[in-house]
Amino acid sequence: SENAMILRSVLTPSVKSTNIPNLWKLNIRHCVNGKPMKGMLEYGATRASTVHPDSVRFQLAYCTSQGFTHRPYDCTNAFQCTFEDDPNKRVYCYLPPFYINWYNSRYPHDFIDPKNGPYVVQAAQLIQGSPHAANRWQANLHNQITALGFIRNNIDHAFYTKHDNEQQLEAMLSITVDDLLLSYK
Repeated sequence: SENAMILRSVLTPSVKSTNIPNLWKLNIRHCVNGKPMKGMLEYGATRASTVHPDSVRFQLAYCTSQGFTHRPYDCTNAFQCTFEDDPNKRVYCYLPPFYINWYNSRYPHDFIDPKNGPYVVQAAQLIQGSPHAANRWQANLHNQITALGFIRNNIDHAFYTKHDNEQQLEAMLSITVDDLLLSYK
């Protein structure tokens, strides 16, 4: 598309622990950066769901006093697991640094000359940093959590509670983008 905005492409590294002592996993996420996002125009919420620190403090203090178990969860590639169905909402971005080198080493029969760039790609997958990725992730996460019986807090929208049949507190859930803290009986 001639009028499409082209965004900068960023590779973001993160290091995760593994089940093997002293062995770490290096993850790379492909993100986009550089698009000014206007609240209520390009996305519905002003930020990704991030629990308020006071809610987490309450969750840890109360649930620990009740003998609950605490479990952290990290949703791997939360924004990169779904496809953008509408081609008009897909993101165009520059290829990340060293992508052409990787591509040429992996597919030498289909050589891309790096000197002819810069190259742009249309991303069919949702990419972290684009406005639609956060919206789709937040909506999907909320729908899944409420289907399990959790209720969103009216003040802190990244904090959920769940009660059993006798209306006793059964679990609390805090969300920070794609990281979850679950405390349960």
